[in-house]
Amino acid sequence: MQTLSQGYKQRVESLFKLSNMMNPAQRALMHWAIVDDYHALLELSCPNVNLLHSFMEKYRVRACGLVSTAAQTDRYADQLPDAEWIRGDAADIPWQDGSFHTVFLSSPPETSIGEKEVLRDIYRVLREDGCFLAAVPFFGQETSLFSFYRRKELTDC
Repeated sequence: MQTLSQGYKQRVESLFKLSNMMNPAQRALMHWAIVDDYHALLELSCPNVNLLHSFMEKYRVRACGLVSTAAQTDRYADQLPDAEWIRGDAADIPWQDGSFHTVFLSSPPETSIGEKEVLRDIYRVLREDGCFLAAVPFFGQETSLFSFYRRKELTDC
């Protein structure tokens, strides 16, 4: 039989291993997010299951992920079966209005539609007091979700 301190140590070690497998953007989101039991979380453009898995380990949450391919949907459903995985487009999120307390974006969304439509749909699925957290990794080129707005500002001068 496991003691309480052994169980706590094991849980902390598993969370530490998960945080080391996250990309830098996911680690930042993990620190920024204010999450509590029974919150609904959505990660757009999931690069892996680690962020949602971390929150599911710590809290009793409804974890959902939007992925771009059927292969990702199947693979992630095998890795994290208690989460909801749906294939879709970030500009047409297939959940009802006001469904989520927090929406995460840790990699640029794969969409053929502009950023305005993506942001509009994120706002639609957020609850009134919800939070959208974006931490998009920068790899030396303009891959930011908001690069469109910076380019537009420069061309409007």
